[in-house]
Amino acid sequence: MAVKGFQLVKTLIIAYVITAVLLLLTAFGLYRLHLSDWQVMAAVVIIYALSCFAGGYILAKAQKSRRMLWGMGFGILYFTVLTAAAFILTKGADMDMTALVKALIVCLLAGGAGAFATPE
Repeated sequence: MAVKGFQLVKTLIIAYVITAVLLLLTAFGLYRLHLSDWQVMAAVVIIYALSCFAGGYILAKAQKSRRMLWGMGFGILYFTVLTAAAFILTKGADMDMTALVKALIVCLLAGGAGAFATPE
């Protein structure tokens, strides 16, 4: 069980590194290209999806059974940590529940898709 926990934490770190790099590229694009609000919001959703897809893929590839469950679970864990960090950093400021539900669905489905994409 400790090996699975270590693999989960390692995969979560990889996914957040991917997120950080892509968010930095988006910030650079915002600065240089003067992106609109909807373009930045779309980029953030795509970044979440790519990070969860990669994490679901990596984690499911390491597991021998229940890969889809592991991928979807990873998406939920990614979302939970991300939401908790946002809640702490904003000191509980008003959070849009609609956006949270959409982000949860994106993370859940992208993690599952990443797991589905793993070869047998």
